[in-house]
Amino acid sequence: MFYLDRPSSVSSVKRPYPTVPPDLDKLIRGVGDSLTGVVFDDDSQVIRTLAWKVYADSREPGAFVRVNELSQFDNEAFQSLDFLDLPE
Repeated sequence: MFYLDRPSSVSSVKRPYPTVPPDLDKLIRGVGDSLTGVVFDDDSQVIRTLAWKVYADSREPGAFVRVNELSQFDNEAFQSLDFLDLPE
């Protein structure tokens, strides 16, 4: 989850979602590249990604990243989002 600053010129009514750059795929790529050599040998090992970007209206801008080993979950667990345990 990427939390982006809302520009002061953009109201939540005018633009409720950050549909402007940076592109979500570029944010994901940046995380994958930064975790290479730290969490995994290469970001080619990533087989599944769930991501979205929102405005950080009620929190600090930044990112929440969770990495799980595939062996920790069976295929059935990945069919829902229950395994995420996202912060509020």
